[in-house]
Amino acid sequence: MLGQLGDLSESAIKRHFRIKDSGDIIPGHGGLMDRLDSLTFGVLLVLLVGALHAGYGSVAEGLLYW
Repeated sequence: MLGQLGDLSESAIKRHFRIKDSGDIIPGHGGLMDRLDSLTFGVLLVLLVGALHAGYGSVAEGLLYW
């Protein structure tokens, strides 16, 4: 669900600014952000869970604790 939410939010941002491709690093694929947009909210969730368990200084430790 978070992957789909990240994809939709990145598409909404591109529509708002009327940008078709977010870059030309990968020709024909819409740019690098189009390849990584589904990871956006997943990474934020991982950071949040880790920070809630062990603080912002040791996010990885908090994830291992979880």
